[in-house]
Amino acid sequence: MKLKQSIEGKQYLAIVIAVAIMLILFIALFFSGFFQESGNYENEEVCENMTFEELNETLTAELDQMKFSGILVTRKEIDAEQKIIIIYEAGMTDDQISELEKKKIDGWKITVQPDVDYINEKEAAMDEIKELKKDPELEIAGFMPGGGEKEVMVWVYNRTSENEALDGKVIHGWTIRIYTSPTPPPTERVR
Repeated sequence: MKLKQSIEGKQYLAIVIAVAIMLILFIALFFSGFFQESGNYENEEVCENMTFEELNETLTAELDQMKFSGILVTRKEIDAEQKIIIIYEAGMTDDQISELEKKKIDGWKITVQPDVDYINEKEAAMDEIKELKKDPELEIAGFMPGGGEKEVMVWVYNRTSENEALDGKVIHGWTIRIYTSPTPPPTERVR
């Protein structure tokens, strides 16, 4: 009888241990993502975003090392399925594009395309400012793209209410910034 009681007590203990082991195994599999089919897709997206950030840093360092003058990378995109980085640029020469497209960064291929929209907006803004320069009341000494992103620096001989009204104005997506020219107007120049 003691033997029967001894076995019954051990069966209960064996069941408790087996349930505890299965519970621990289930929790471990759950946290490992074994039961989360849709969770794997989300985790891949996070990895792709992290990978893009790392790629972006590496690509920026690569562009800095190449020290191209006049390079303006307007935007970047990735095609994760084909492992392609697409760089949209304004101002690169064919040789610069060729050199950059020969490089691979951690197995990612680089393709370079001109940013036609950016270039067209810039030309339209410069053409409109060129027309504004013809207005003598604005006293525009000169202008050029620069400063910040999509900004046009406009130098004026004298600050007037007319040219001050241009400061901060957006033309074709480009913001005008007014600066005073150190050069006096043509009528005041020493001859």
